Amino acid sequence: MSIDRVNSSNSVSSGLKGRPLPHDAETESAVLGAAFLSKDVFEEVTEDLDENDFYETVHRNIFVSLRDFSNRNPGISVDIVSFRNFLNATGRLEACGGTGYVSSIIENSPDAVNIDNYIKVIKEYALRRRMIETNQWIISRSFDFSDNIDGILDDSSSRILELSLRSAGRNSLINIRDFILGYRETLEDRIANRVSITGIETGFPVIDNKTHGFRPGQLIIVTGRPGTGKTAFALSCIMNMVKKEFVSKTKDEDGKWIERSHFIKPAFLSYEMGIEEILYRLLSNISHVSGSDLITNNIKPGSSEHENVKFAIERLAQRDFFFVEAGGMTIPDIKVQARKMKKEGMDIMFIDYIGLISPENLSSRMQQFEKVAYFSRNLKILARELQIPIVALAQLNREAEKETPTIANIRDSGAIEQDADTVIILNDPLKMRQAEGVPAQQVSAKAGQASQSGEDSGEAHADEAFSLYPEKEYEEFYNDASVKRKMKRITAIIAKQRNGETGAGDLCFLEDITTFCNYERIAKKRM
Repeated sequence: MSIDRVNSSNSVSSGLKGRPLPHDAETESAVLGAAFLSKDVFEEVTEDLDENDFYETVHRNIFVSLRDFSNRNPGISVDIVSFRNFLNATGRLEACGGTGYVSSIIENSPDAVNIDNYIKVIKEYALRRRMIETNQWIISRSFDFSDNIDGILDDSSSRILELSLRSAGRNSLINIRDFILGYRETLEDRIANRVSITGIETGFPVIDNKTHGFRPGQLIIVTGRPGTGKTAFALSCIMNMVKKEFVSKTKDEDGKWIERSHFIKPAFLSYEMGIEEILYRLLSNISHVSGSDLITNNIKPGSSEHENVKFAIERLAQRDFFFVEAGGMTIPDIKVQARKMKKEGMDIMFIDYIGLISPENLSSRMQQFEKVAYFSRNLKILARELQIPIVALAQLNREAEKETPTIANIRDSGAIEQDADTVIILNDPLKMRQAEGVPAQQVSAKAGQASQSGEDSGEAHADEAFSLYPEKEYEEFYNDASVKRKMKRITAIIAKQRNGETGAGDLCFLEDITTFCNYERIAKKRM
């Protein structure tokens, strides 16, 4: 850091009718003087503060010189004589106020007992100045009509968030020893209670047993070819999530661990469907009345289907579920909306889908893979900022129909592969076999034989529908053995997991009600 030759107070204007920016020159002087008292105080001052925390230019110069002296003379305690010689040798004495001023701050240094309070005061004033300067920057950008308003909102939010994180100490150094001691009680509790799922469950064991739930800060990519039910899978996960209480442990003000439980509040951002279409899907999911019957009102008054739909409406009305019609939304738009929903208690966010995010504020010269890279990186940053899992849907390219798909088959996948914590690929083995030239009738015949022998099947019929809700009253609606429902086996491939194992498992896709369920449960009921 170079020395500022202007031997005066900070030249940044507050812009508030000549009012000086918040500062306390006396406290700054006291802290610098205390640094000469002992090695411990010196280290505390130089570790907890930086030059930008000082308002007075002369104090900033003295701080930088103290730090440079220590770096150049390791193991040697700083004193007035050695420090003054150092300033003379480096040509900094005048910039630091001269011999008289340096001597005065040492002679007038306070008792080191209050050093923590002095440091706290300096940091608070520095934060206030940064807040004023950030607001000036926002005002200046807002008057520039050549600037993109979405970019202004995003940059403004990021700057304010940076101030908040600085105040909270989120960017400070963490000693793993201190962290693990505080975490020990949580770990012991999980071991004692055999807790294996530590995140938000999807409701599908073939996924949850490997991922252990979706955790805060994660970016999860769910991908597949058209027709594999990506949107249906996301909505099925949401319906599984909202019916179950999520229990977390946090410390109260006294440092005691307390349990907090609440029903999950998911958010669904859709670039393809409006609220009415989503409601039809959700009601079909819960009531098990086909979506086409709901859309065409093909429901007989007073029938069991009618009662099921009424029950589904009551169930849905009891849960919080955010929905955003995202058509045309850019990354800055998503960030603003996500921060707003987070304040309302959002726990997890789904985006359908990443390839449709609007590139309005990006250069037209950027290629699609560069835009997707920008989208995925910003979604990952947003997940960490809000401390929520973000699940983004993506498309697979056509090559995925010819062989078992991998991450490489994700359309414009370069950055997605790097940014995602977990990648789940939904694969339709029936379509893949047909693409290999196997006739559909032959595949269906093989599927029927496989189901009778207990092997995997590509297509079959569920002998009975069943509820995703465990309540007895709800189960009674679906114990009619006469119900015949076409189902499709979809393989969920966990192709990447940053902190766990990969693998695959089967899910059942009930196409007429666009709902996913556990394949093993269907298989057991059919045996």
